[in-house]
Amino acid sequence: MRDAWYGHRDFYFEEFGDKDEWIRWDYSIASALQTIEDLTDQHGILVWERDAENMDIEAVKTIDKFQASIDRKTKGSDKNPYKPEPGEAWTPRVTQRGGETPTYRKYLEKLRAGNGEIPEDDDWGEQYYGKSWYEIQSE
Repeated sequence: MRDAWYGHRDFYFEEFGDKDEWIRWDYSIASALQTIEDLTDQHGILVWERDAENMDIEAVKTIDKFQASIDRKTKGSDKNPYKPEPGEAWTPRVTQRGGETPTYRKYLEKLRAGNGEIPEDDDWGEQYYGKSWYEIQSE
């Protein structure tokens, strides 16, 4: 969406309105981003998958070619006994061991059942934009 007037064009692609005014899509995208930021852990794993009893998480070694190049050019000294493979990195692999697939909706329903403070409406919109998950819960 490199079009500065994205969302502010009519059927004939003519510009209309204030291009800097937020439209429904802007709030939806911001809300989705905030949800992802608030509900993933430091490894990028969704909390409803991390917390589900039927999900396993394992570390998977991957090789990053760019990092391998850096490692070859910045090789350590012999004083360091651990020598990682060039480009060695660790990433999570999330797998399911049966049962229902955990979803964001099911996660919210479980939270609602616990304290009833989660909004019933999944399209939170403008009133929650820019607020953290904890700010929304405390309202």
